[in-house]
Parts: sequence; C-alpha cells; structure tokens
Amino acid sequence: MDNSREYWNNRAASQGPSYVGPAGREDLAELQEEAFRGYLEEALGFGYWDVLLDFGCGSGRFAELLAQYCGGYFGADISVFGIAQAREANPALAYEWLDRDSIPLGDDSVDIAIVVTVFQHIVSDEDFELWTSELRRVLRPDAPVFVIDARYEEREVMSHMRLRGPAVLAASMGRVAEEIDETADHWIGWLR
Repeated sequence: MDNSREYWNNRAASQGPSYVGPAGREDLAELQEEAFRGYLEEALGFGYWDVLLDFGCGSGRFAELLAQYCGGYFGADISVFGIAQAREANPALAYEWLDRDSIPLGDDSVDIAIVVTVFQHIVSDEDFELWTSELRRVLRPDAPVFVIDARYEEREVMSHMRLRGPAVLAASMGRVAEEIDETADHWIGWLR
C-alpha cells in the first residue's frame, strides 16, 4: 500500500466533508455534486438492488440518494475521518472503514457497485490490482458497476491521481465498458 490512507485521512481531517470534491473550489464543488447526482439518478432510476456498495464513499455525499435504490446500502472508504463524517451525516446507513486491504463483505454478495471519482485516486498498480480484485470478489457475476472518473485528456494529473480509461477499468474488473459518456472532464458509464 502506498500512503493513500494517510493522504485521504489528512485531507478529510483538515477540509471536513467537502474533502471529496474539488478542494477549495466551493463553486465548482456544488456544480460537480449537482451534475453527479443527476448522473446517478438517471443511471439508477431503472432498478432496485438488494445490496449496493458505494466504494470510496468518502463523507457519504451520495449515500442518502443511493440508499433510495437498494434494500441495503454499504459505504466503504480508506479514510477513517471520511467514514466518521459519513456516519455523522447518515447514521442509519452502514459504513465501513477499510483499515485492511479487503472489503468486509462476502464473496458474490453485492448486486451493484457505485464508484464515484475513486479509481482516479488509486495511484499505485499494486493498490489498483488489490481493490479491483476485491471488487471482483464481492460482486455477483452479473453485478454492474457504475463509474464516474476523471478523463485523462482534460485533467491536470496531480501526485494523488492516476487516470485510467474505461477500457483499462473494464479489463481489470473482467467486464465490458458500456454506455460511456464523456463530459468536459469526466467519463461516466457502466462496467457490465
């Protein structure tokens, strides 16, 4: 593991619940959150799942929305401060701090995973393989993954970022990238 846990814990502790958005850019953060909510509502509006995994849930900014589309919401993140903020904001929902290198769910137990601006922050190849392997393990074979992630062409890549496109993510998850929409600075789509 690189120092990702330390980085995100420090960021969550110093910036509060908004640490998961564009830090220091309240105007951009509000616009981004509104847009992401719209994408999530549109994507999830056709179904209802027993178990939904919000992988990299951060401070739980989308938890209440996502919980409307499932029987069981489960948020997971590597930042203990982010999880504390999520629990404070939505105490009725289930959250887990990923203090170990695994997702504390059973094999083939998740019906859908939502991953919003998370893969772009998994810098090392080792961590990328670890977390995509864990996602493959907990997801049912036919479980879709809905992803919003930064586009390489449109972003300045900082030290806490490494951008991988839909094809790379799909291959690592043993799925196919579908319905990819590329906005100004993000790509949105399904891995099925």
